[in-house]
Amino acid sequence: MTYITKGYEENHYIYKPMFNTDLSIYKGFLKDCLTFQLYVNDVFGTNDSHIIGKYGKLKETIFDEFSTSKISLTVRYKFNTTRSKYKGTGAGESQKNRM
Repeated sequence: MTYITKGYEENHYIYKPMFNTDLSIYKGFLKDCLTFQLYVNDVFGTNDSHIIGKYGKLKETIFDEFSTSKISLTVRYKFNTTRSKYKGTGAGESQKNRM
């Protein structure tokens, strides 16, 4: 969640608070070889911008009330995820002992 109160931020004045809520759900199957992630951006559709920009003598008003929710689903499958059984031969142990 993000909440930005009204006030100055560098050369911008936010004259109406901004509120944003994102949601993400993750689930893994088959020892995490198959994973699903559902992501929802701006759940309530409240991330509107009400900003006045001041650049010297120039003043710009930005009013963006077109916030929209976005949904994405990511599906991943990992192939050949078996762990290597290689244990090593201890190469370098003599060097570590020497140090």
